[in-house]
This record gives sequence, C-alpha cells and structure tokens, in this order.
Amino acid sequence: MTQQRPMPLPSLSRAPPPVPVGSPPRQRTVLPHFTSSNASPNPPNSPGRALQPEDFGKTPLEKAIEDLRSVKARVTASFERMSQTQAQFELDLTETTRMMAILQTDQSYVADVYTGILHLSATQIQRCFRGHLGRRLFRQIAAVRAALRIQRVLRDFHRRRDETRKRMRMLCRKILRGLRGVRERHELTHGELLTRVGHNMQVETQWRKAMGVGDTENDLISALYRKKYVRKRLGAVFRHLFWLHSVTSYWKKLLPQQEPLGLLKSTDYDSQTEREAAIRAAAEEEGDVLDGHETEGSDPKSGSERKIVVVAPRGAGAPTISGKSAIKKLSREELRRRQKVYTQRVHEENTKRETAHAAVLERQREAERLAELQRKRQDEELRLQRLQNAQSQREDLDRRGLQAIREQQMKKDEELRKAKESTQRIAQAKKKIATEVLSTETQRMLTRQDQQTQKKKQQS
Repeated sequence: MTQQRPMPLPSLSRAPPPVPVGSPPRQRTVLPHFTSSNASPNPPNSPGRALQPEDFGKTPLEKAIEDLRSVKARVTASFERMSQTQAQFELDLTETTRMMAILQTDQSYVADVYTGILHLSATQIQRCFRGHLGRRLFRQIAAVRAALRIQRVLRDFHRRRDETRKRMRMLCRKILRGLRGVRERHELTHGELLTRVGHNMQVETQWRKAMGVGDTENDLISALYRKKYVRKRLGAVFRHLFWLHSVTSYWKKLLPQQEPLGLLKSTDYDSQTEREAAIRAAAEEEGDVLDGHETEGSDPKSGSERKIVVVAPRGAGAPTISGKSAIKKLSREELRRRQKVYTQRVHEENTKRETAHAAVLERQREAERLAELQRKRQDEELRLQRLQNAQSQREDLDRRGLQAIREQQMKKDEELRKAKESTQRIAQAKKKIATEVLSTETQRMLTRQDQQTQKKKQQS
C-alpha cells in the first residue's frame, strides 16, 4: 500500500528547513496531544452545546445514524491528525539522523586531523631528539679522541724530556767527576782536557764494573750487548781455530811416515847406476801410493814436494828384497787402516747428524701437530661462539617479534575500546537528543529499531 503524503492541518506547523552547520539551534516544536476532552469538536461541558436547538423532527434511528456519522467523522479526523503527527515524527527522525551523520563525519574528520598532527609532531620531535643525541655523541667521541691524542703526545714529550734530562745529568755528573781528578786543568788545552776527562771516565767505568756498582740502566744494557758481542766474536775465533786444528791433524794423518836412515845406509849397491835406479824406483812407488789414497781437493804437487829422499853414501851394501817389500807392505797397511778409521769416523758423524736431523724433524712434526690441534680447538671454540651468538640473536628476534605482536594486539584492543567508547557516546547523544526532542512513542520506536539493528549485527 502506497503511503499518501499527509495534508498539513491549520493547527499544525510545517516541518522546519534543515539547520545549517554552525547556526543557532531552532526553537522546540510543540506537538499536539490527544485526550478525551479534545476528541470531539464540541466537548460536552462546553457552553455552546446547550445553545444548539434539538431537532425533534427526527426519529431516534436517524439521530443514532447521525451520531454514528459524526463519530466516524471525528475518528477519521483523529486518524488523519495521527498520520500527520507520524509524518512529522518521521521528518524529525530523518533530520536527527542526518544531523547525527554530519556530527559523526565532522568528529571523525577532526579526529583524523588531530591524529595526523600528533603523529607528525611526535615524528618531528623524535627526529630532532635523535639528531641531538647523535650530534652530542659525535662531539663526545671527537672530544675523547682529541683528549687521548693530546695525552699521548704529551706523555711522549714528557718521556723524551725526562730521558734527555736523565742522560744530560748522567753526562754532567760523569764529566764533573772526571774534572775533579784532573790536576792543573787551567794550564791544559781543550783537547788535552777532554782526553784527561775521557780517561778518568773510563777508569770510573772500569772501577764500577770491578766493584759491581751499576751506574744506570743504559750502562747495564750496553754491558749486556757488549758481553753478547764478545761472546759471539770469541765463539767465531774458537771455531776457526778448531777448524784449522782439524785440517792440520787430518793432513798429518794422511802424510806417509819417513823411512829410517839406517835402512838406507845399510843398503849396498854394486854401482852408482844401480843405486840411483833403486832410489828412483822407491820414489815412484811412494808417489803411486800417495796418489791412490788422496782425498778430494788435495794437490798432488804438495805430496811430491813433501817427499824426503835420502841418498846413501858409497860403499853401502845391497838391500835385501824381503826387507824392502816388508817396509812397503807395512806402510800400505797403515794407510788402509787410517783410511778405514777416517771413513768409519765420517760414517759415525753422518749417522749422528742424520739422527739429530730426524729428531729435529720429529720435534717439528710434533709442534705442527700441536699447532694443528690448537688451531682446531680454536676453530671449534669460534664455531661454538658463533652458534651461541646466532642462538642469542634468534632468541632476541623471537622476543622482539612477540613483543611487536603484543604491541599490535594492544593497539587493536585500544582501537576497539575507542570505537566502543565512541559508539557508546553516540548512543548516549542519540538518547539525550531523543529525550529532549522526541516524545515517548518516538523514543520507543527508536529503541525497537536499535534492538533490531543489534540483533542483526549479532546474527551476522
């Protein structure tokens, strides 16, 4: 059924136009109320009712029909007035809803503006404060670095100055002590005076060394360096002497023994030619023996130069063959024995050297193994430390994530609480406006609408 537009009555005023934002509130509209007294146009106690003449020409049925018609007309007029009142209520409700929507929109806009301003202000304040902290920290670091550098330079300067003063005082004391022992120093030249002073300083140094009285730390250090240098030089000299002694002993062992003069003198030859031939043959045999047993680097000329040839006098008897061969055999066996002893000694030295080298290699391998174990242990410690750091970082990240989730949940709860509070404030404002403006029936109708809306929300 289509709803007809209600006709305004003369006793009712039209709906006021919408109130613009910022204008003063309009006056309250006085709505009509219905009672038994104003249900009929002519109340029973009104003075005009007795003045109307009664129509005695109508029958009671006609009078009853006329009364029913008048009652029906009054009821119809009452329903029309009720429809107009309901239309007026609906217009007021629409206007109130529009005003509430405008107020809610304005409130949300103002809240967004203030939130943006507060967020921007907080961000700027945080940036300014962080920049201030950073600049102050940078200035503090620069000041600390400058102070440390100045302190380091100043300490080095003081240390060098103290060392210079100490050396100068020592030198002055030594010079003064040296000058005290110089007699008639005013008559000496500058060079002679310096020579005397230097001599006295040397004597003092020797006396201090002999008595065990240390002068300064520098003297002790120089004495230690001097002792080390002397030990090094003495060691080099003794090694060189030992090398010369070893070479001389070796060449002495390699040289053949001199033949006894008695054998040469007791040898008789028939003629001078036979004697010379025998001497030449003996010399050649000795030269062959030396050439066969020489070491590397030996000069054959030196061996021939060291040969001792003794010429026997005339009239000596001829030597026996058995005696000469026995002497040559003994000399060769001696040479072989000496060569064998030398070879054995060299072999023993080589064996000792190889044993020492093997021991050194074994110690090196052991040191490398220990270093490898130490390195592996350090690597394991570093790996464990990295694992611990990673575990701590992971726990820190988890803790931060949980904290961020809690903060996000708190923010959501805060937003829900604010939304709930705003909804409650809006409901209270609606209720207050309805209490001040609307009637009881309109308030009940609004309450029913709110309940239906809440039920729909709960169902959805």
